[in-house]
Amino acid sequence: MKVNAVSIRGLSEPDIVPLGQFAREHRLEMRFIEYMPLDAVDRWERGKVLFAAEILDLLEAGIGPLGPSPGQDPAAPALDYEYLDGGGRVGMIASVSRPFCASCNRVRLTAEGKLRNCLFSLEETDIRALLRGGAGDSEIATALRASVAAKWEGHEINTARFIKPERLMHSIGG
Repeated sequence: MKVNAVSIRGLSEPDIVPLGQFAREHRLEMRFIEYMPLDAVDRWERGKVLFAAEILDLLEAGIGPLGPSPGQDPAAPALDYEYLDGGGRVGMIASVSRPFCASCNRVRLTAEGKLRNCLFSLEETDIRALLRGGAGDSEIATALRASVAAKWEGHEINTARFIKPERLMHSIGG
C-alpha cells in the first residue's frame, strides 16, 4: 500500500520523518509529492515547494540512508528509494524540481468521464458523452488516441508560460 503526502515548505517539514517512520513500521510505501499549483485558493508559490532532494535529506538524517530502488519504470511518476538497511521504500514525485513529462505515459479519467492527458491539461475529452451517445469502440479509441497525441511536451510549471488549469487536484482524481 502506498501513502501519499504533499510536502509544503514551512508547513510539513516536521511531519516528514514521522510519516517515513510510520510507513516503515507498518510496511507501507510512503510517497512524498512536491507541492504543485493545483490548489483551490491560488496560494501556490514556488518558494513553498519542499523539493524532493530536501525531503530525502530529512529522511536520511532522521531515519537512515536511502538508495535508488533497482528496476524502476522510467515512465513512472515517482522515483523510488529504499532504505539501505532493507527497512522499506520511499517514493518521490518531483513534478516541480524534476519534471518527468518527457517520459510520462499517464492519463486520467475523472469521475465525470472526462479524459485528461496531463494533470495540468487545459482541455479534456468527454468519454462519457461518447459512451452515452452510443459511440462504437473505434470512435472511442480514436478519441483516446487523439487526446494522447495532443499531450503537451511539458507542463511548464517552471516557466512564465505556465497556465494553471481550472480543475483542481481533488476533482481530477489525483
